[in-house]
Amino acid sequence: MKKSMITILLIALALWSIACTPKSTSATSGNAVIQSNIASSDTNNSGSSNAKAQEAPASDFSYEWTDDRKGVRITRYTGRSNVLVIPATIEGLPVMEIGREPLEGIKAVTEIVFPKSVINIVNLTEAKNLTKINLPDGLKKITTWTFATTNLRTVKLPGSVEIIEDSAFRDCKNLTTINLPASLKEISYKAFYGCSELNNLIIPDSLINVNFTSSFGKEVRKESDNQAFTDCGKLPLATRARIESWGYKSGF
Repeated sequence: MKKSMITILLIALALWSIACTPKSTSATSGNAVIQSNIASSDTNNSGSSNAKAQEAPASDFSYEWTDDRKGVRITRYTGRSNVLVIPATIEGLPVMEIGREPLEGIKAVTEIVFPKSVINIVNLTEAKNLTKINLPDGLKKITTWTFATTNLRTVKLPGSVEIIEDSAFRDCKNLTTINLPASLKEISYKAFYGCSELNNLIIPDSLINVNFTSSFGKEVRKESDNQAFTDCGKLPLATRARIESWGYKSGF
């Protein structure tokens, strides 16, 4: 009888011990899920797709003094980032100009962010994959061929721009949207020529007059002398009428 009681007690004790033992496999599995979620969160917060682009170091550029030696002119990009954030200063001098000839080394660049110190952007036609730009406030003009033949789609011109020079956005075949700021005074020869997808030209009510000029700012003597919007066949009729009210006669 005593042996039977002892046996029963031992079995009960064994069952109680099993019931109270932590389920290590389940706990490990739960921790793995938690760790996986944390890792996923870390990736989303610091992964390359969401990380903020860093300002490019001076070592990523070839550069020189501006003509007055008061600032820096960048002549070549040697970095590898597809998102180019141009520094505001190099060697203690403000970066004021981008390019003298077409800026080299930018064929793979898809986005460029310009600092407020930049007052002149010369030519970025080598940036064939460029889809996005962030232009600085204070920029007075979009110079000849600056963004021509690039892959830009939407452009916001700062409220300081007064002149859009020859062929500035010529043959930007994917450009659909751009604004003309109230500060604008002049649109020159073939500025938007061949922008065949342009369908949203944003014009403020306060912009009531624009001077259309021939090549290099010369006076327009005949209809073909300007052609700023020739081959922009997707512009709405109301927009065309607004442009023609300023004296544009070269057709769309």
